[in-house]
Amino acid sequence: MILNDGNDWEPTPEMVLNWKEKFKGTDVNVERELVKMDLWCDANPSKRKTPKGIKSFCTRWLINAEKQNGQSIELQKHQEQEFSRRLKKRQSSIRERTLEESMCDITWLTGDKYLMMKQYYLDKVGCYFDGEMHYGS
Repeated sequence: MILNDGNDWEPTPEMVLNWKEKFKGTDVNVERELVKMDLWCDANPSKRKTPKGIKSFCTRWLINAEKQNGQSIELQKHQEQEFSRRLKKRQSSIRERTLEESMCDITWLTGDKYLMMKQYYLDKVGCYFDGEMHYGS
């Protein structure tokens, strides 16, 4: 994650293991949330965190992710349906795509290059876009 001083920060393996232990038994995917945090920090340069505050930022993010995953199943289904509807609409226009969709777009590739970039995006950011969003596990 890019910090406000321009340095790059990554959590230690111990931090990741600690977070995984703390959020064990919840629907929080710590690695996926870290990717989201990284994308957020990249997209919001004026709101990047300090070296001192980055750990508490990550902890708050994970707590909020846990709270969001605690929503009722009906609300989650509704949100998923709404997301799918909006995604189908966005796919018709590049201008209407989200930043994540545009960053991971491999719709223009074919053959080995398609497979190579698909794997690259899955490894690097955990998702790719080929007309619809696909997320790694």
